Amino acid sequence: MKRILAPVLLPLLLCASFSFAADETDNLSFSQLMKQFSEEYTAGLEMPVPPAPEYREGEQQDDRYWVSVQASDKRARTKLLEAGMDIVEINKTSVNGVVPSALLGTLSQKGYKVVKKQHFREEGFSRGGRGLP
Repeated sequence: MKRILAPVLLPLLLCASFSFAADETDNLSFSQLMKQFSEEYTAGLEMPVPPAPEYREGEQQDDRYWVSVQASDKRARTKLLEAGMDIVEINKTSVNGVVPSALLGTLSQKGYKVVKKQHFREEGFSRGGRGLP
């Protein structure tokens, strides 16, 4: 009986003695430590603003379109993927995604109805809003 109780009780007594030895002032919570460190290291720092992209003459321009194409079932969506469309959103009757300009004419030739198209370079294209690929 002593051989069974000694290995069980000894660790319990040691753990209890160490928990009472800890001082209350040294016991900081994780959130308090993170707040203290974040305030010290981020004081006076500002995030840099990324520079606007510059297009040089002779550089390839972005020729992609954000399109909405009617495709109501998975077979139609699979054929769009195989044709080269990058599908980003799937709705009940249509899909939204990115298409290169060369593929845009091919979609209408294959019988797909392009409901909406917008070039990435057009003004008013929402960068950072809903619909950004």
